[in-house]
Amino acid sequence: MKKQIKSILNLLGYDIQRIPQSTPVDKQECHSRHEMQGAFYSHNKVVDIYQYADHQSPHVLTFKKKISDKTYDFINCSCAICKSNDYTLVSESDEGFTWSICKKCGLLQINRRLKDRDIETFYKSGEYQAICMGNLDDNIHFSLEHRIMSLYFIDIFNLLKMKPEETNVIEIGCGSGGILLALKEWGAKVVKGYDIDEYRVNYGKKYISEIEFGDALSLDPEVYSNYNLVLLSNVLEHLIDPMEFLNKLSLQIKSQNISVVIDIPNLEYCYSYSSISFSKFLHIAHLWYFNSITIERLLNSVGFCVDYIFTRGAGFTVICSKRTQLIDNNNNGYWNSVSAINYANHLNDPNNISVVAKETMNRL
Repeated sequence: MKKQIKSILNLLGYDIQRIPQSTPVDKQECHSRHEMQGAFYSHNKVVDIYQYADHQSPHVLTFKKKISDKTYDFINCSCAICKSNDYTLVSESDEGFTWSICKKCGLLQINRRLKDRDIETFYKSGEYQAICMGNLDDNIHFSLEHRIMSLYFIDIFNLLKMKPEETNVIEIGCGSGGILLALKEWGAKVVKGYDIDEYRVNYGKKYISEIEFGDALSLDPEVYSNYNLVLLSNVLEHLIDPMEFLNKLSLQIKSQNISVVIDIPNLEYCYSYSSISFSKFLHIAHLWYFNSITIERLLNSVGFCVDYIFTRGAGFTVICSKRTQLIDNNNNGYWNSVSAINYANHLNDPNNISVVAKETMNRL
């Protein structure tokens, strides 16, 4: 019987190996190991916040000095969705940043981060561009928005059979306007963008005139009645208070016929971001890491109902609209987040059974 089982498993690509008897582990050592890893399998807890940095940039050196001399200070934050302070630690950096999952609602977030004023300086000073974007060239950045990121939205709009000539788009956080330019070329009837980064707006104006420096949430609510799409591309995860932002947006939108299109990183598919380590998915500019449960709860809390979710690798696009009746999401966001991280850790572990099976098949 054992030979038959082994033969069948070999045909399926599995190999049976005798596991050596383990050495007894001291209970105290076991406890400290659990405290370090929490609920996570094969988990590298430490995040290198400079993994994407341009190490030659003076902005990186300035940032390091601000951290070391405490010009930049840290705060401990409550959860953006439920305001709880009860967390499971996921990762941390040597500088003091911590990424944790809220035990109440399941949102992964940086719960120990820079103070609000320091985050604003971090973006305006060029440090964000140097540390998290590798000092990406302005022209390449614009081309990525115009030629790559825009395709995700156009593909979705075509899938939903939206007619370009009936599409009026206002983008909040438009950057240099690359996505809006692509939507304009697609045939959108009206495009308009706002961003609080004056440098980005001024750079983009040589390509597209329909972008402005300013806060879109301070506009008269009647302005939004001129549009049927509100676009937020890679904005929500950067905001200090996404609930406050979405609540203001909800107050601006009066009609159920206006769709809000939100593109954000997708924790559920974080495994597709890197085949090296889950920590590659994390950096200090992304304050919140949503899954389909936590983003719906956040949107529901301000009166938006999710109409569609389109998954795209390590990102996803959520389309929602104002509703009086919402779907009550009682799913377990906490274990959804934990399992997503564990799956990424599992795939990155060279000893997992999938890798062993593949190697065995190659030897047959």
